[in-house]
Amino acid sequence: MEEHHIGVYASKTDEHMVKADHPKSLLHGSLVSPSLGAAIINGKYVNAVPLYRLEQEFQRYGLQITRQNMANWCIRLAEEYLSVLYDHLHEELYSYHVIQADETPVLVNHDGRKAGSKKLDVGIPFRASVSRRQIVLYEYQQTRNASHPREFLKGYDGICVTDGYQVYHTLEKELEELTIADAGCTVAADLMKL
Repeated sequence: MEEHHIGVYASKTDEHMVKADHPKSLLHGSLVSPSLGAAIINGKYVNAVPLYRLEQEFQRYGLQITRQNMANWCIRLAEEYLSVLYDHLHEELYSYHVIQADETPVLVNHDGRKAGSKKLDVGIPFRASVSRRQIVLYEYQQTRNASHPREFLKGYDGICVTDGYQVYHTLEKELEELTIADAGCTVAADLMKL
């Protein structure tokens, strides 16, 4: 455990306060450290441990970290740090001549809809790989509206391999630099050879 003592000094003549030099905080106004934030994100998203169980684990060690704080930290860390990485990978994806897109239904517990909603939503993984370097980006959307892949693929100049979802063929007509290739046709052609 790393402990920091930061001196705060108050002026005797006025109410002016000065804080001594200290490490910059990861999130303004928060006590979360890089290692704690990484541990929470790893526990929740890599190891699939719910936040209430992480909260219980921290309590066993005498640390009072609420699941609400952990949830807020995950959101803020994603917005302030991981979104920069995502945006960079999105730009890097555009350098690949061939990418793949496929809608994948995902069950979402809470996203503003009424409780108990079992509606499946669309996560579109966009993939590209060249010589062992692979990029996989997931773009979550509540609908299959054409505006979502249109926005994601805007400016892409290359081939996008998809299933037979008609939206991509519509986009191919709208975006002249985009070429759509059906993966379903490839599978069907391979089956015909058998």
